[in-house]
Amino acid sequence: MAFELSPEMVALLGIFLGLLARSLIPFLRKIEKEGQDLKWDNKYTALLVIAAIITILSFPAFRAITNMTLSDPYALFVSAFIYGFFVDAAAIEGFEWLRPGKTETKTETETTKPSSSTPT
Repeated sequence: MAFELSPEMVALLGIFLGLLARSLIPFLRKIEKEGQDLKWDNKYTALLVIAAIITILSFPAFRAITNMTLSDPYALFVSAFIYGFFVDAAAIEGFEWLRPGKTETKTETETTKPSSSTPT
């Protein structure tokens, strides 16, 4: 007997793995930058929990968009993965805008550059 997943399960799995992939990219980038001795930060655990919550909340929107009419399970999985990846990217950007103290600052060269309107 072959193991088959329903279209809903394929879509949920795709969305979750897309969210998970997008959430772990910053951690993988940090490992590459700082080396293998990097310790796991609880912020990444929070991102995984947020990814699970966003999966549950965004599934009805994905289901409405696709109406689960994609006959190929592979196409459904890839569509769901891409959807999950970009939903999480949008969520991360939204959280970055809302974080206090995350404003753009002038670089050192901009602050020490002499003004062109100096009196002579």
